[in-house]
Amino acid sequence: MKITVPKVSPNIRVAEIETAAAAVSALFAKYTAVLSLSLFKMAAAELSDLDTQAVAALNSVKTLSSLDEKDAVRDEAIRTLGNVLTGYASLPIAEKKDAAKTLLEIYNRYGRALTEKNFAEQSALDKSFLADLSSAEAVAAAKKLEGVTEIIASFRAAEEDFVAFTASYNNAKTAGKEKASSSILKKQLLSCLNEKIIPLVNAAVAIDEASYHDFAAELATTITRANDAVSRRSKK
Repeated sequence: MKITVPKVSPNIRVAEIETAAAAVSALFAKYTAVLSLSLFKMAAAELSDLDTQAVAALNSVKTLSSLDEKDAVRDEAIRTLGNVLTGYASLPIAEKKDAAKTLLEIYNRYGRALTEKNFAEQSALDKSFLADLSSAEAVAAAKKLEGVTEIIASFRAAEEDFVAFTASYNNAKTAGKEKASSSILKKQLLSCLNEKIIPLVNAAVAIDEASYHDFAAELATTITRANDAVSRRSKK
């Protein structure tokens, strides 16, 4: 019984089809004789190019996730500073209470509303906030309150980390070509595999099973593994 390579499930996710595409590209590299046919060579080149684009798109998504995580760090520092200053301001110790009020006057010009701004707007306001916290009066007040200087330093470090990461991300986007969206790349990968490579392999096996059996068998295993992952997910 001849091997028939199944098509990839249309319900596959971008990360899953990228993994499958990379595995198929590896098979082409392993079975170099397959590429002796120009049609296979063109299909393999297209698959490799689409896979590279898919990796870039997935990395972009991961980068945005990292931006969210770094933004959360600076937001937490802002909230912590507000909580600590409010606590000090309620103490019946004049020196600490006055120092806390000095810093709260600055804090309240910005406050927790910062954490609700978009990335760029918050960065601009954070820069101004940190500049105000660097004034001689603010630095002197912070020194009178245990832990506050360290909290401000952690806020500054988190902001600098966020700004540096954002700059790196924006530079990468500017230097690179416009990338297709993940959803478009998924459709293109599905088309390349289901409409070009898999039909070509099945046709080649039907004509010359001996030459293409091993390649087709491994390809079928790769596609079946990807489809099984889709099936398991749909049953949850």
